[in-house]
Amino acid sequence: MRRLYWLDMHNLAGIVQRTADAALAAAPGMDISFIDFPGNPFSSPHHYMTSMRGNSPLTARLLTPMMIDAQTGEPCARHALPGT
Repeated sequence: MRRLYWLDMHNLAGIVQRTADAALAAAPGMDISFIDFPGNPFSSPHHYMTSMRGNSPLTARLLTPMMIDAQTGEPCARHALPGT
């Protein structure tokens, strides 16, 4: 129950939507596959980790990681896969 309350509070504050908007603006033509919150094993303590995917049959299966600063909401790192 505590986890649901925490997630609802973040949704009410618009934090998840701001993170999604920043990621989509920084990677035109890509969609969000998932968002990891700060402090979990797949992110850092101060960043959201978004995994982006393309819209072609090939790039839809390849994930591109992007870090979004939790304080400012700005993208701070994006790494494309080699050869893409």
